[in-house]
Amino acid sequence: MLKKVNYQSTGIHLLADGKEERYTYIDNENEIGKVHLYISEQSLFIDLFEVFEPYRRKGLGTKFITELFSYFPQINKIWGTSTEETLDNFWYKQNGFHFTGEGQDEYEGYFFFEIHKPFC
Repeated sequence: MLKKVNYQSTGIHLLADGKEERYTYIDNENEIGKVHLYISEQSLFIDLFEVFEPYRRKGLGTKFITELFSYFPQINKIWGTSTEETLDNFWYKQNGFHFTGEGQDEYEGYFFFEIHKPFC
């Protein structure tokens, strides 16, 4: 689902300088969804996360989060904001994800969440 490609193209752009990195994922071909995120030493911060219908109902949000954990083995937590009110849903629970700190920002309309790496 994720692609290592040029920033100007569809997919995910990986920088190699070891500093804070910005990633963008947009699957224009299949219009699955989009995410903008930042990486630190042990966590990812997502400032936008959206999976479009009908892919949301097919569990592709969970697949995307799982791939993020596999791409960055040093990461044990993903946190950020989403426009989705129902991030803590069946698909995530089924795959062992644990959510904490979800809540709505009344001014911006975003929902805050933390996803802890599942124990395998």
